Amino acid sequence: MRNKAEEIKALMSEISLMSGLVHPNIVSYIGAFVDAKDSNVYIFQEWAPGGSIEGLLKTFGALGPKAAQNYMRQV
Repeated sequence: MRNKAEEIKALMSEISLMSGLVHPNIVSYIGAFVDAKDSNVYIFQEWAPGGSIEGLLKTFGALGPKAAQNYMRQV
């Protein structure tokens, strides 16, 4: 199990990767902030009004083949 400092270092590495991704189907990275007082990392991203695939699955259940194909094509 990693300690808090190792977790923050891993998150910062992921943030570095995320900041370089530019694509219409990827939520844009805006910025990040590390709160030294409580050792939390806050990541700011573009608002995605349609929600997540997870949210769709929770609301509507399993996707049919055509819907799944459509989402996979976008990804």
